[in-house]
Amino acid sequence: GNPLREDAKVIESEAIRARNIVEILLGIARKERTTRETVDLNDVVKSVVTLAHLRAKSENIIIQENYSMEAPMVKASAEQLRQVFLNLFTNATDAMPKEGTIYITTTIENEKVVFTITDTGTGIPENVIEKIFDPLYTTKSNGTGLGLTVSRSIVEEHGGTIQVKSEEDKGTTFTIRLPRV
Repeated sequence: GNPLREDAKVIESEAIRARNIVEILLGIARKERTTRETVDLNDVVKSVVTLAHLRAKSENIIIQENYSMEAPMVKASAEQLRQVFLNLFTNATDAMPKEGTIYITTTIENEKVVFTITDTGTGIPENVIEKIFDPLYTTKSNGTGLGLTVSRSIVEEHGGTIQVKSEEDKGTTFTIRLPRV
């Protein structure tokens, strides 16, 4: 008999619908795992940097690249990794509304290939950083809240990890570690 009962039903229904959308998207991301092959991570990153340069140049953003001299080989879906890196570039660019620098690094650490992207943007507030990988969580007015969720899923499906460190008004660093071939 409570008038809020109908509102609660709508909220519950929409929350379930949103969860189902995320599960579908994550399922799609996982299905590509059968198309993995040995790829040079430098080549995958460079292909994304080529795309990122177009937007970066128009927004006075400098991209500094430092690639491992030894080919960082991983067994992966190159297309899925491109999706991850493009999402991270987009987020880094969005974090620098006027100008800044994006630093890209690939290295080899023991049995891991490491990709790092650092921006000199606004940083992520401490109370937000724990939520950024949550489905549908976004701080962007035009964001879906799926980019980092799907990116983490792809990295983990490849046997890797993704970490973030950030300091407000100084920038953010994402580090991805993948098993080396």
